[in-house]
Amino acid sequence: MKAKIDDLSRRHFCCDLTFLTRSLTAVVVKRALFETIHDQRRVALEEEWAKLESILDYLVTILPERAYIHSTENLNTSNVLTPLLVYRVENGGKFPSDSALRNASHWLYAAHTWSRYAAQTDERLELDISLLVKESSPWEALRNQIIDQRSQIQVKVDDLEGRGVRHPLYRMAFILAKAHGAIDWSNGAPLVIPHGKSYQIHRHHIFPHSALYGSTYDSDNHLQRKIVNEIANRAFLTADTNLRISDRLPEEYPPEVEERCPGPFRSSSYL
Repeated sequence: MKAKIDDLSRRHFCCDLTFLTRSLTAVVVKRALFETIHDQRRVALEEEWAKLESILDYLVTILPERAYIHSTENLNTSNVLTPLLVYRVENGGKFPSDSALRNASHWLYAAHTWSRYAAQTDERLELDISLLVKESSPWEALRNQIIDQRSQIQVKVDDLEGRGVRHPLYRMAFILAKAHGAIDWSNGAPLVIPHGKSYQIHRHHIFPHSALYGSTYDSDNHLQRKIVNEIANRAFLTADTNLRISDRLPEEYPPEVEERCPGPFRSSSYL
């Protein structure tokens, strides 16, 4: 397991022993509670672990290409991956159709966005795993569990107000940007896995602190700080571009960006 943790980490999916043990438990006994695996024989565990390793390799290969999830940094918890692992085991190690893969991705986005496993992790995973085992097409039933938990699954305008970079919606916004082929405003680099310090993904303030605090907003006011730092005032840029723009106002630098990379403010590919 530790060797697999190192392998996954090199591929930008950082997991721990708790996640792998829980996933193995789910695959072997179709439960989420650790104690349910205690009486399993070693040979059975090793056989199921071999299956789980293969499925993990598949997931970290397909998630970047089909779900625009390039790293566990894109998710608020790796627990949302466990139901996908169970589903694949229940279906012979694969998604039975492209529709099944898309439904699984849609559920994954919803479970991430609405923090399905942020609380009562064991209980919710127990329920969701039982639905995966019982239902031949479980994704609607799983989405309904999120609706029961949150009363909705769609993201509304009010849900974004005051939300900052620590909220799952910020990570979801980044996933959506990548799904639209987002590239950097200045150097044209794709906004995916960074290569080198200059191409780390930065959280750029479109309207900088220096322009907002002291004139329009009060930095000592908690609610006003949330507005300044909310998702709507953020852009995904590489470190190279973010440091070049610094705290300049957004009406100043677009001509330079247009000259280097024509069309960024008219194209959905530049976000």
